Amino acid sequence: MRVQITYSEELDNIPCLVAEFLKESGKSLLLMANHVGNLDETSVRDILKGEEMIEKVDNVRQEMSRIDQRLMDIQSLLSGYNNAVKGNTHEEGDGSTPE
Repeated sequence: MRVQITYSEELDNIPCLVAEFLKESGKSLLLMANHVGNLDETSVRDILKGEEMIEKVDNVRQEMSRIDQRLMDIQSLLSGYNNAVKGNTHEEGDGSTPE
C-alpha cells in the first residue's frame, strides 16, 4: 500500500534532493531495461519457463510503477520549488492569496 506523506525541507536542499531522486530513478530504469532485454525469445518459447517469465514480467511492471510514483514525487517537488522561487507559495484552493 502506498501512503502519501508530507514533510518539510529547506528550499535550498530541493535541487539536491531532486537530483538524487532522478539519479535513483535513472538507475532503476536502466536495471529494468536490462531485465527486459535479457528476456530472450528462447526463454519465452520454453514452456517450462512460462511461469517464471510471467513472474519476471510482473516484477518489472511493479518496479516500473514504483519508478512512476517516484517521478510523480519529483514532479511535485519541482512544482513546489518553482512556485516558491517565483513567490507563489499559496496552496491552490485554500482561499489565500500570494503576498
